[in-house]
Amino acid sequence: MTDTPRLPPRPKAAVIFLALPLVFAGALLAALALLFLMSHIGGEATGTRVALRFDGPCAAEALPLVEARAASIGLGEPVFAARDGQLHLTATLPGLPDDMRAMPALLVREGRVEVRQGMVVLANNGDMAKIVLEASGEGSPYTWLGLKPDAATRVAAALEADPEGQLEIVVDGEIVAERPNSISLKNDGLRLVTGQGEAEARMRTAIDWSITLRHGPLPCALQLGHLEALPTDE
Repeated sequence: MTDTPRLPPRPKAAVIFLALPLVFAGALLAALALLFLMSHIGGEATGTRVALRFDGPCAAEALPLVEARAASIGLGEPVFAARDGQLHLTATLPGLPDDMRAMPALLVREGRVEVRQGMVVLANNGDMAKIVLEASGEGSPYTWLGLKPDAATRVAAALEADPEGQLEIVVDGEIVAERPNSISLKNDGLRLVTGQGEAEARMRTAIDWSITLRHGPLPCALQLGHLEALPTDE
């Protein structure tokens, strides 16, 4: 029986060359994510000026949170008022194609997050030290859930006690991520990854989570009661 001849190792330059498409793809994804982020948040609002009314029994209590979300979105010249169980807002939308649907929905999303193991809630909004938008080295967007020390200790202990299990990250009652307990806790936080899909949609989801979870949860449910496009001055 003859031995199969061993192939010589690839030169380092060849390995780097073969990896270039992956590096380029990651850089392209990161650039696309950054471009979308700039157009979604922090830029000049160039969309329609609208008058909105949100209804709910906690309109006055919800006002500071909705104001914070409006600032994070980048709504132009927002004017707020809360009275008689209603929250009124006049503002200029960012200028995205789905502004009239997406922006009101984002303003009144519940914004509640829980880290669960089975039926046990290990952490929620009150246990978060910071919630920020991040991107991996390959350009994949995610929302970083930085835990306060007590919560980080609690989550780390749960991982160690059940290495074959998993954590569930629940946003507004929906399981949006499942994390194997075999992955140890790093930097006292968890990555909330947007999963599969087009880069733009994943970035949009990560942005929305970072806004609503950072400033949420709302004290009660609010519903959009009125939306009107205002005439522009010629």
